[in-house]
Formats: sequence, C-alpha cells, structure tokens
Amino acid sequence: MIKHITAGCFLLNSKNELFLIHKKFSNGTTAWVCPKGHVEGNETLEQAALRETGEETGYTNVKIIKKLKTYTFEYQHENENHQKELTWFQASLLSDDRMELSPSENEVNSVIEMRWVSLVEAKNLLTFKDDKEVLGFI
Repeated sequence: MIKHITAGCFLLNSKNELFLIHKKFSNGTTAWVCPKGHVEGNETLEQAALRETGEETGYTNVKIIKKLKTYTFEYQHENENHQKELTWFQASLLSDDRMELSPSENEVNSVIEMRWVSLVEAKNLLTFKDDKEVLGFI
C-alpha cells in the first residue's frame, strides 16, 4: 500500500469567505475543494498546509488559526492501493497581496475556477462529505 501524508487549509478572508478551487481530475470528474497537498521532506503538517495554500492560491501572507480535523482513508488508483492521511487547518488571510501562480502542467489542466465564497455557499459547493464536515468546525 502506498501511503500519503497531506495537509491543507480552509482559508478565510476578512469577510469570513472561504477560498475554493474547482478542479477537474484525470478521470473526468470535477470537485470543489480547498487547497491541500503532500508533505515534503521534513516539513511539519502546518508548513506543508501553508506551502500548498500559497502554491495553489497565490496567497502567502496566511496564518494558521487551529487544526480542524485529520482523516485517514483508502482508495485505489491505477490498480494500486493507497492510504491518505489528510489534516485540515483553519487559516486566516492576513493580506490580499497575491503572488503570480506558477502551476505545474497537471495543475494548469485541472483548475477550472478559483473564488471566494460565503460559508453557506461553500457548504453547497464542497464536493466531498468529509470537507463539508470539516466546514462545521469553523
């Protein structure tokens, strides 16, 4: 089994809006998600969550407020079994300053749209049940 340790942020701005990304996956399905990704090297979960948030949103002036929840789940991809541990943090946007994004080729082809939404709209848009549950901890 291939194990993945990942982390991400439920990023809120001063209007209490959540940043969501509408992604298209290689199997053709789409989902509304928050920024997240793999822990690299000796990063802590918090460092990985902040780095991934910056890479995927362009916002780097971000502060983690609290840990929200950790999920572990299994799935199959390309006939291999995977286990993912995903830790979510609540984060606050400290500045509207935004870096220019330099997405990988895979990300260029996968991102449909990015936007700030109200928490009510986020509950309706978030695709995954676990993400909707995490929203309840904010």
